[in-house]
Amino acid sequence: MSTASSKKYKLIGLLFLALYVMIHLGFYKTYFIHFPSFEKFQLLHHVHGFLMSTWILMLITQPLLIGYGKVKLHHFVGGLSYVIAPLLVVSLFLITKMSYNKGVLLSSPREAIADQALSIAQLFTFSGFYAMAMAYRKNAARHMRYIIGTGLLMILPGLNRLLGSFYDTDFNLAVVISSVLTIGIAVVLLIVDIIKKKEATPYTLILVVYIGVFLVYELRYSTAYQTLGNFIARTVF
Repeated sequence: MSTASSKKYKLIGLLFLALYVMIHLGFYKTYFIHFPSFEKFQLLHHVHGFLMSTWILMLITQPLLIGYGKVKLHHFVGGLSYVIAPLLVVSLFLITKMSYNKGVLLSSPREAIADQALSIAQLFTFSGFYAMAMAYRKNAARHMRYIIGTGLLMILPGLNRLLGSFYDTDFNLAVVISSVLTIGIAVVLLIVDIIKKKEATPYTLILVVYIGVFLVYELRYSTAYQTLGNFIARTVF
């Protein structure tokens, strides 16, 4: 591996390390501060948090292992994703289902469906990007980019909570800020690939999907989304 490629992978690992720190800061006042009693939380919350943290740690270690030439260990850790990723999808689904059912009791089905717009979009986004990454696991360039796509998803919940907890930012504004940041990063990554004459398809798809995630949230009270949300609620919630 060239020195430039090695530095690139190490940089990716460090960027995900920064994301890991941001997410834990974001969840400090809403989750970690309740240690050790965690009276307001159920086992599902802890399992979901553990799986999310584990996934981000894998995103940190995998490019670093490649950068330092630890290929066999990289493959071993990558194999763990076949267990961690499906469990993470299941936990995200169960958290969304639990939040929806709680929301119905506190407000109305319409409000509960709207409140889960981000969670539903994130569930499909993570599942889709992970599936794409595994489909292209023998194509290192595409595989890496779709895995990065799963990592960008973590910006939304982490930054939303950080802005709300530390700066009293309105949730809707926090979603706009975190979405703009996520979309902006996707744009930068796409531009870099275009400049370097790399295949533009992966980051183009990632950019389009994250624009879509933001639009789903903004249109959460629309007839189209409410119809879809009602279908999902009746079918699986």
